[in-house]
Amino acid sequence: MLPVRPKGAFAWRRRAPLAVLLALGIGLPACAGSGYTYVSSATTRTYFRVPSSWKLFTKQQLLVAANLEDSPQAATSFPFLAGYDADPDPSIQHILGGIPQFPVVMAEVQKLSPTGHDQFSVQSIRNAVYAVDQLLQQDAADILSYKEVVVSGGYHGIRMVYNLSLAGNLNVVEGNQVMRVNQVGLVDPAASLLYLLVIRCSAECYKHNQTAINQVSSSFTVRAH
Repeated sequence: MLPVRPKGAFAWRRRAPLAVLLALGIGLPACAGSGYTYVSSATTRTYFRVPSSWKLFTKQQLLVAANLEDSPQAATSFPFLAGYDADPDPSIQHILGGIPQFPVVMAEVQKLSPTGHDQFSVQSIRNAVYAVDQLLQQDAADILSYKEVVVSGGYHGIRMVYNLSLAGNLNVVEGNQVMRVNQVGLVDPAASLLYLLVIRCSAECYKHNQTAINQVSSSFTVRAH
C-alpha cells in the first residue's frame, strides 16, 4: 500500500493547500475557569474552549511558517484560523503535520467556492481534512465514532473520531504509529462556509488526554445570525 500522508490544513488538505493558512479573526481569550480559556471569533460566530496551558499559534505565525504571509488569497478565503499545541515544548511544526505526541488543535472557517457550494455534501465534510473514505478502502483508517448532526440555525455536519496510519495500514507492526483524530465539521444553511475543528495526536496520547480532548470538541459551537 502507498504510505498515507497528512492532507489537511497546511500539510494536510488535498484540494486546497492554502486551506488552513487564512486570516484569523479571533477574539481575545477569556478565562473559562477550571483551567480553560474561551476562544471566540465574533465575525464567524465561532466559539470553543481549550486548556489554558495549551500554546496558541496565531494567524501571523502560521502564515509565516508556510511562507504565505503575503498571500491575498490566504487573507480572504479563510476568515478564521487558530492552532493550539499541548506539548510542554510547543512547536508550530506540531500543528503543520506529522503525528504529535501531545494534542494539537486546528480550528478554521473556510469560504466555499461556487463550485464547492454546488458540490458540497456530507461526504465532503467527512473527507475535508483527510481522504477518510479512500483510506478506509486501503485499510489505513478506522472510524471509531460517527454522528451526523444538525444544530441551531440549520447548521449541519458530522462529529467523528477515527484512526489513521501514516505507514499505510492499521496492523500492529514495529514503527507503525497510529494517529487518532477528533473532527467536527459543520456547514451553514447556505453551504457557503465550512467550519472545522480538528484535534489530533498519537492514539496513545489520545487515550491519556481523552477527557480534555472531549471537552474541547464538545465546546465547539457556531451560533446562528
